[in-house]
Amino acid sequence: MSLEGILFIAAMVLFALVGIALPFIGQRRKRGTAQLQHIQRTRDELITSYERVLSTIRDLDEDYQLAKINQGDYQEERTYWSEYGVRLLQMLESDKPSVEILQTPGVKPNEAEAALDHAVEEAIRNYRMALESASLTGSKL
Repeated sequence: MSLEGILFIAAMVLFALVGIALPFIGQRRKRGTAQLQHIQRTRDELITSYERVLSTIRDLDEDYQLAKINQGDYQEERTYWSEYGVRLLQMLESDKPSVEILQTPGVKPNEAEAALDHAVEEAIRNYRMALESASLTGSKL
């Protein structure tokens, strides 16, 4: 065999190896990109949850200043939301790629949002019931 024939065969083998290896390299990149996207999405969900907690605390403070809620309920709710906000902030500051939003194992970020929504709705429901009972009895909150 001539030198050109050997070089041609070597080039063909090299091209074949590159052609076979490229899909595997592409999958590794995609997998890494998917993990980064998941981490970023989780971080964004944590930030959104934290901002909602801050907003809830601000609303709670405003309601207390306007005497819409009594001091006992205010202290209890503020303590709960402050602790929840601290947990979220700790998770945001940690470098762990997988985080849990609530202390309950296996709770997904969307479930945490639903739990947060449920807690807010429950607080509103309790407040309205207290208003209705106060209006029926003629007392003032």
